[in-house]
Amino acid sequence: LLKLANYYRLVLQTRKGDYSLNIDLINSAEYFKEIKENATLAYHYKNIGNIYRKQNKYDEADTYYIKALEIAQAMGYRHIESAVTHDQGMLRYHQHDFSNAIKILDKAHQLADSHYTKSFILMNTGYLHFGDKNWQSASSYLQDSMKIVTQYNLYFLLPSLTYLLGKSHDELSNPAVSIYYYRKGYESAMELLTHHFPCTGFRKKVINIYVKTLSENH
Repeated sequence: LLKLANYYRLVLQTRKGDYSLNIDLINSAEYFKEIKENATLAYHYKNIGNIYRKQNKYDEADTYYIKALEIAQAMGYRHIESAVTHDQGMLRYHQHDFSNAIKILDKAHQLADSHYTKSFILMNTGYLHFGDKNWQSASSYLQDSMKIVTQYNLYFLLPSLTYLLGKSHDELSNPAVSIYYYRKGYESAMELLTHHFPCTGFRKKVINIYVKTLSENH
């Protein structure tokens, strides 16, 4: 349990940007490999791969993603396989291989076995299309994600989805649709703030753009 607690501490610290701790994660992985805790080991490899990707060490990232996938596939951990496949897709995008990134994300979506993972992967696929200025494709993926989010009340994903949908429809010259999404995003972000979520990232973005849009239309 102490080793597991240390692993979670390392993950939290590396997500805050302390990538020097990656060597500690690699050492931690060795322990879980020895005691054959395969699921935890696969997650170690996934997180190590993510840190290498953030450091632009793409070959090292891919090596650890493959290690994680080998375990997930051998043990039938479909949820881990889907999550790691998603990360591989994002890696391809950072390697400027847009076409393969989309194909891999679509594969990850097919593997996904939870509503959250499905909606998250669809959202990120839409985000990649958005970044590539494929506004219609972005909108399609984002709306598919939105359907799941709405149906299963995954409300914490709403600010990012609505912001991206609003911006996409701005580009598609659909101002009425755009402001509809900004308003939904504003409402969801304000609701999250009442539950002590910080006013950062897409929550802050969608609040600001809705207020700005309102001021420009009056």
